[in-house]
Amino acid sequence: MTWTWAVDPRTNDVIIGEDGYPIMVSGANEVAQRIRIALQHHYQEYWLFMDMGVPWYQYILGNNDKKTSEALIRTTILSVPGVLSIVNFNASLDADRLWSVRTTVQVNGDVGPEIINIIMENIKA
Repeated sequence: MTWTWAVDPRTNDVIIGEDGYPIMVSGANEVAQRIRIALQHHYQEYWLFMDMGVPWYQYILGNNDKKTSEALIRTTILSVPGVLSIVNFNASLDADRLWSVRTTVQVNGDVGPEIINIIMENIKA
């Protein structure tokens, strides 16, 4: 089992507890957080991990084929360690070129497989 710092999904800041130490998450919460981070990470954005991230600029923006764009987002979700399968998936693009992703995912939790919901609105691509 792994642990990581808890990140506030609204501000992307590490959450600090009342004792002054970062709050840690594990299991399904950790996988959910990693999915959110993976969807916000742009392909080739970070020089140490050039092959990671969503290819927003390379393939998704300006692409009129919604199925291809959704497939790339699904592939990103499935590549997150701990994700077993995607149960339900819905992605949409608004007029301001902001993506919204609503998905239900089966993940490895602390006590076995768990179902979690991920809702991300207004992903700036």
